[in-house]
Formats: sequence, C-alpha cells, structure tokens
Amino acid sequence: MTVRNAPRLTSAARRFRPQVEWLEQRDCPTNVAPSLVVNMEVVNDSEVRFYGQVTDESPTTTMVYIDGQALGMAQPNSNGEFSITLTPMGLGNVSVYAADEEWLMSANSNFNFQNSPPVIEGFFAEFLGGTTWKISGRVVDGAPGGLTVTFGDVLFNTGYYSIDTQADGTFEFCAEIPEAEEGIASAQVTDQWGLTSALVQTLIEYSA
Repeated sequence: MTVRNAPRLTSAARRFRPQVEWLEQRDCPTNVAPSLVVNMEVVNDSEVRFYGQVTDESPTTTMVYIDGQALGMAQPNSNGEFSITLTPMGLGNVSVYAADEEWLMSANSNFNFQNSPPVIEGFFAEFLGGTTWKISGRVVDGAPGGLTVTFGDVLFNTGYYSIDTQADGTFEFCAEIPEAEEGIASAQVTDQWGLTSALVQTLIEYSA
C-alpha cells in the first residue's frame, strides 16, 4: 500500500486561510419582527377606528393589516404611528397584525366588535279627532337615521306596516283608525347589524 503525504500549503494559501476562518466566525445580520400596540374605538354604530404604534427598525416599510369582520391596511408614519377608520361587515372578531418588508410578522391583536340593540322611546298615539291618530316615537341607536320601524296589531291591521326614521331617529305619521279597530298598537325596529329592539306598545282607544 502506498501512503501519500498531504500537500503542503503554499505561502499564499497560508495567508488566505486565516481570513476564511475569520469570515466563517462572523455573525450575519438578522432582521427582527415588528411589534405592535393597537387599540379599537367604536366611532359610531357603523364605524370602528384602529390606532396605535408599530416598533420596527424601519416603521414606514411595515404595514398594519386588519382582518376578520373589518378589512383594511394602514401604513405607519416615521414614528410608527397609524390610524384607520373602517366600516365592519358585521359583528364579530377582528384581528390586527403588522408585517415588515421581509414578511416578518408581529403577534396578532384580537378584538370582538359588538353592539347594543336599538331602543324605541316615546311610542305614543295621540287622538286628533274623527278617526285620525298621530303616531310618533324615537329610535335610540348609534346610527338611528334611516332605520325601518315596523308596526303590528292595530296599525298593521289597518294597513300601516312600517316607516323609516329621520336622521335623529324620530318618526311620525297620521293614521286613520276606525273605532271598531281600536286596541293595542305595537312597534319594533332592527338596526343595520340585525339587532332587534324590544317590542313597544301603545293603546289606541276611543273615549266612551
């Protein structure tokens, strides 16, 4: 068996070798995922505002993503601050996270968008004479305008089915109610999120 000696390094190779070892021991720069602080504020019954701050070595190259029942994107300023107002598609969960240009992502921040059902106040029937009655009331809601109030019992039976509220939530109309139809009139309203108010009633009754 023939044994061969390992080749000797040339002087140039010996000079180059320490540089290779030094380069191999150097740490490569690494990017860090952004961090996110975010808050949700209900502006009214139809909009929500997300605002907060992103911490990153380059905030302006990150993007904040809103997903779930509200969809949108916001780009922070040079200080990492951002704000965006959105119209949710419905009630439920919303998640928010930030991602940088290398798609390193922050932890999710989760919110639950809920709302309270509307309320009908001051539902009243005022006798104006003959068979004429003035029906009035007011819907209390974060966005009370343009909601449809539906009627039941006496009003429904005499052909008065619904009315849309004014911008301030009020509604009013005159109804012809024959004496033979007197009795309880009822009303109810559903808001844009599908939440329905409690049933309210008033009495339409002719004096003896």
